[in-house]
Amino acid sequence: MRAAPEVDCELAGPAADVAAHLLAHLAIPGEASVLARAASTFDPAYVAWARATLPPEAVDPIVRDAALLASSVARDAGSRAHVLQWLLVLHDGADSLRRAASHPIEGLSSGDVASAHALAALTGAADRAEVEIARCAIALAAPAYVEAWPKIVAPILAAARAPLVEALAAVSRAVPAVLGAPVRLCQPLGVHGRAFPGRLLIGVPAGFRDVSPVEVAVRVVHEVAAQTAGEVVDRRVRIAGAVGEGLREGMTARWALAEHLALEATAALLAGTAFATAHDAFSARLDRSALDPRGLSWLEEVVDRMASRER
Repeated sequence: MRAAPEVDCELAGPAADVAAHLLAHLAIPGEASVLARAASTFDPAYVAWARATLPPEAVDPIVRDAALLASSVARDAGSRAHVLQWLLVLHDGADSLRRAASHPIEGLSSGDVASAHALAALTGAADRAEVEIARCAIALAAPAYVEAWPKIVAPILAAARAPLVEALAAVSRAVPAVLGAPVRLCQPLGVHGRAFPGRLLIGVPAGFRDVSPVEVAVRVVHEVAAQTAGEVVDRRVRIAGAVGEGLREGMTARWALAEHLALEATAALLAGTAFATAHDAFSARLDRSALDPRGLSWLEEVVDRMASRER
């Protein structure tokens, strides 16, 4: 397709994937807070695939600490589960991850990491012990995982990339902002996606789940929408004042407003397209019970920004 070369879609790389490998093993219980459950990327299908396919040295250190970490973050209202996700973008290469492993998180500087945002979030974590347990598990699994990645994981992602690029080019006709999104593919994220400053990490569960390129493209649109909606919520709350608008403060409130806006914006933009059915199925699987509809008056702004390549 003519627009395909404009799509920025590459593999996230082994540093992101090994962090996602850990997070995919954290089984957050159903009684945990909605924010903790929303942050969860646990997937039993991935856990089984990893055990059967990856070297034991890449799996055992993760499994040893997964139950402890999951139990710990589940006791929190949810912000700690979200903080751990910054591990996905803390490093952009195996060498950086390896060098940093011998230092506590507070001993790292911006020159040691790929994301200053991630470093600030992890350094400021309410429970620094959780961060260090997670970093230790990743560091112990990383040598075997990084060695296996180009032989096992990269070919799976590379095969999935080409049809996804075509799907993204197609969906960009309805959502031009997709062309401005740096999409990075991460196998252990499975059926999830995460938006970070400067990149979108999108799960491609090839190897352990059968998901079409259209379904993955819908998740890309949703993550673009979530990022855009979050920016709109932040700006609107600053202008109106949280008290004046009657909005609750904190991460849960921001997520509840932005997630609701993102779902509505994506539905509006994909209505009548070949992607509408996949989005309806994606939306139907989500727990909307904690979402906050009070930001719907801002929906037009979110849609307008997504309808432009300049968000």
